[in-house]
Amino acid sequence: MALHRNFIALAPLIVGALSCSTPLDTLPRRCDEIDPNVCNTPVAQRERLATYRQADLAARPRPGGPVAVSNVVVTAIDDHLEARGDTGDIWVQEVINDPMFNGCAPMPDGRRVCGVQLFAPSTIPTGATLLVGDLVTVTGGSYDEFNCTPCCAPPRPPCTFTDRTLPEFSRAGVERVGTGVQPIVVPATVQQIIDGGDRYVGVLVRIEGEVMLETPSSGDANRGEIRIVGGLNLAPQLGPLQDRTGRPLYDAAARRLNFTRVRNVTGIVSYFFGPKLFPRSPEDFEALP
Repeated sequence: MALHRNFIALAPLIVGALSCSTPLDTLPRRCDEIDPNVCNTPVAQRERLATYRQADLAARPRPGGPVAVSNVVVTAIDDHLEARGDTGDIWVQEVINDPMFNGCAPMPDGRRVCGVQLFAPSTIPTGATLLVGDLVTVTGGSYDEFNCTPCCAPPRPPCTFTDRTLPEFSRAGVERVGTGVQPIVVPATVQQIIDGGDRYVGVLVRIEGEVMLETPSSGDANRGEIRIVGGLNLAPQLGPLQDRTGRPLYDAAARRLNFTRVRNVTGIVSYFFGPKLFPRSPEDFEALP
């Protein structure tokens, strides 16, 4: 959570007025949601998560406005405690079947998956516990996009991207409306994530096969991060970077890798000082010597 606190210091990008030209206004209700008698009855939506993740920046809602999205699936929960006793952030996503929609992360079957981080959310009712796979409604708070160009100001290395933003729903209320939904995992390569810009940010992805690890630089090591060869960092935002027996991938005291490869890595894509991947636990990858 310490890294994310730095986001607040960055100036929001002011983008165009609220608009949504894609037909994303209704969503069939699942049979196991709330009332089985209304199964498959369309539920009117004020907004969809996809509204905020359109490829056309000018078509997105204006930053700073309140959030009102429904029927999004919880994909990850940061359960680290904050200084005030609050839990950390939550990530949610939805699948888009509209062939005209060209935002968010592409699936091999043509669908798109949109994701977003909920910064400092509150649960409704107060004290409710959320789980991965819960279907939720997110309301209130504000929609923010942060320009990460200041992340790359001298003496830091220059940015290697254009038009990359850091979207989030800040301080919104989250209410469970269903449960037991298996989150979609988007298959992607390291290069696709790097080249994809903010389409992948906030999305649960899986890098299939083996990838090599590099001994982290001092800056990465200070943040507890390890670089995958190709330019994507593994970061311990959601869980420790260790194998399933508890052995860390990187020995900070000896300044050497205990493992040189990881296989089938699953995690949430983010961006700060470069593209990141947050595995949710050691079960999200296999460490290899």
